[in-house]
Amino acid sequence: MEIDPKTDEPRPTGLLMKKLLLTKFYDWKYENEMRLFVELGHSTIESGKYFYPFSENLILREVILGPRCELPIEGIRDIVANFVQPVTVLKSRIAFTRFEVVENKSASRT
Repeated sequence: MEIDPKTDEPRPTGLLMKKLLLTKFYDWKYENEMRLFVELGHSTIESGKYFYPFSENLILREVILGPRCELPIEGIRDIVANFVQPVTVLKSRIAFTRFEVVENKSASRT
């Protein structure tokens, strides 16, 4: 850690920040997650949030609604229904006997 000269407080180095962003808990390897870091410009701001547009280089293929997500799955399916590539929408839940999140098949099929 470096010390911030203005505040005298420790601050993480760029290398440490990169390591934190790229580190994932080992038991979550089953998620097969891919992380992509992109530059966000001012043209990607909408309602104070930054977005990166989908394109032939970045295609949305799947949306997994987390266990606490209260959005209706059909509403999300309606949003992605007109995407050029098909998008799978699933609802997840906490596994009953393992430390992982799994598909909630009863909610996903509605």
